[in-house]
Amino acid sequence: MKTRRLVGPLAASLSFLLPAASYPAPASWAAPSGPASAGGLPGTSPTTPPTTTTTTTVPPGTSTTTVPASTTTTTVPPGTSTTTTVPPGTSTTTVPAPTTTTTLPGARAQRLLASAISAANSQRGFTWRATVRAGRQSEVASGQSGRAYGTQTISVAGAGGAFKLSVVLAGTKLFVEGDAAGLQNVLNLNATVAKQQAGKWILLAPAAGPVYQALSAGLTVLSATSAFDMVGSLQVLPERTLAGRGVLGIRGKRAAAGLSLVQTLFVRASGRPLPVELVTSVDGLEEHMGFADWGRRVQVVQPRHFAPWQKAWAA
Repeated sequence: MKTRRLVGPLAASLSFLLPAASYPAPASWAAPSGPASAGGLPGTSPTTPPTTTTTTTVPPGTSTTTVPASTTTTTVPPGTSTTTTVPPGTSTTTVPAPTTTTTLPGARAQRLLASAISAANSQRGFTWRATVRAGRQSEVASGQSGRAYGTQTISVAGAGGAFKLSVVLAGTKLFVEGDAAGLQNVLNLNATVAKQQAGKWILLAPAAGPVYQALSAGLTVLSATSAFDMVGSLQVLPERTLAGRGVLGIRGKRAAAGLSLVQTLFVRASGRPLPVELVTSVDGLEEHMGFADWGRRVQVVQPRHFAPWQKAWAA
């Protein structure tokens, strides 16, 4: 009976369980701006009634006095227009109506997540360690991811079986070495070939298909950061301390196809928001994946002796 395949790292392979989610860019709603006019909405102009003009003739030699507008209150009958004369040199200021902006829920989390992915993608490399538990089955994996090179070692133990596997990625070349159980469970080799190739390096090319994609996922910086594409509604968790460092959590939740997926990415609270840990829970699986040594230059040694993978080896 085959062991349930937990290789990945799981954070990357989990993305195949649920469709990727798309997120709207942060946005806001703004109320119409502009001066408020009587009888209308902000920014609109009222209807001007017909103008009625009254002319008064003042006999010569009669003086007139202008009363400041601030000291006189006049009631104007309906339908009568009034005209205010502004003395030369007097400035007028129109005060715009207040503008209200509402931020969409999750916008802060989306911005923080985008910043974290951008910061991670700019790095030359990093190291990681993942632990997975699913009932009585467990996996421990560790490795390093660079721009085009990466390594990982996988150790699975539990009631369903146990195996060990090592993987080296050099450009497009993927080298795999493991015990017979590992080659059967991960590469799907038949029992005879698995025993023959146990402890030996096998070379896989991209043409190997899904098995190549699954094993190479997460072994380069850009493929590893795809695990940070959170799903569902997002929220920012309060700052806390993790591994002696202040971090902020970004949590995403989503349910689809009968599965419930919850991911929490903890990033540095100060400086560049580089990832510190990713906690993923789905369908009874829970993984804790820690990140360190950001900016590290990754170098690998290609095996000198290996056998090319063959389709005829498949079980």
